[in-house]
Amino acid sequence: MKKEVPISKPYIGYAEYKYVIKSLINNVIGGASENNKACEKKIIDIVQHKYCKVTSSGTTALQIAFEAAKFFLTKKKLTIIVPNVTFGATVNAAILTSNNVILADVDPKTGLLSRDSVKKIITKTNVDCICLVSLNGRLVNVNDLQYYTKRGLLLIEDQAEALVSQYEKDIRSRYIFMSTLSFYANKIVTSGEGGAICFSNESILKWVTNYINHGMSSPGTYRHDIVGSNYRMSSFNASLLRGQLDRIEKVIRHRKNTWAVYFSKINDEQNQLRYIEGEIPWLLEYKTQENCKTFESRLLANGIQYRKYFSPMDQQPAFKTISSTSLENSYTFINNRYFLPLYYGMSNYQLSRIIDTVKP
Repeated sequence: MKKEVPISKPYIGYAEYKYVIKSLINNVIGGASENNKACEKKIIDIVQHKYCKVTSSGTTALQIAFEAAKFFLTKKKLTIIVPNVTFGATVNAAILTSNNVILADVDPKTGLLSRDSVKKIITKTNVDCICLVSLNGRLVNVNDLQYYTKRGLLLIEDQAEALVSQYEKDIRSRYIFMSTLSFYANKIVTSGEGGAICFSNESILKWVTNYINHGMSSPGTYRHDIVGSNYRMSSFNASLLRGQLDRIEKVIRHRKNTWAVYFSKINDEQNQLRYIEGEIPWLLEYKTQENCKTFESRLLANGIQYRKYFSPMDQQPAFKTISSTSLENSYTFINNRYFLPLYYGMSNYQLSRIIDTVKP
């Protein structure tokens, strides 16, 4: 049997060993350190926001973002629109921060939040915030960002799958209140477990800094100025992330080149997989016209790991009681759609195996 091509695989090289071992030798493994600051500086350049704080996970980053939105809007509870196609952490974070969630439909080709669906919701309900999900590296259209902000809707971006996808110029900092990242082991870069919040509004900087550090404005003073918690990334995790970020330009080139080769070889007559300028995928994806069992059997026989796309949130037992509008496009989008392997270090030979396998 052929050696398996995993869906994702962290690349660990010299830079990671260098920073991690240095962290251990110097016994700097707890809270914030030079590793954290170095990561935050690099992430700011990538994400195109003014400020960044690395956190303990991508899910806690989302929770911080929703709490920051409540602070900014001076509200104890928000009504938040979340797209029906996402990973459950997006909805979990909104609910765990005591907000009302409304599920909206997505575009049938991109899986991104549908403006038409949002229109239907906001004509009937007072909505405070939208959580945009940059699904598999795709970005919500700038015209949609402008439409939402003109209607007074605060925008939070779940950017867990889109670290290196960029808007033109200052679009993200102008229209998006806060973007959140995940550095889980299967993401574009990893800290093992970790995340980040990125934002450009200086008026919330002090609150965010205090909130993620037990509500203390001065660490070590044991004076708690606001209610907060420990959402910091450890220096040990940040040392791993620092090594990953050192080669981010190489990671970007590899992903661009891999996707370009993949897309040029597969059949996409229905224009289901296209990416536009600035968008870089998290994983390869494919929408098969075959019977799913036949397709999956061929992947397994050729040692290609795969994942079915996320099941819509309205089908999750935990979210059955959440309000929603019509969601049929969600099912059109995910139908017969699969995640396929993509990671830094994946060889041309492995890519060829994937391409040869997915073609019917």
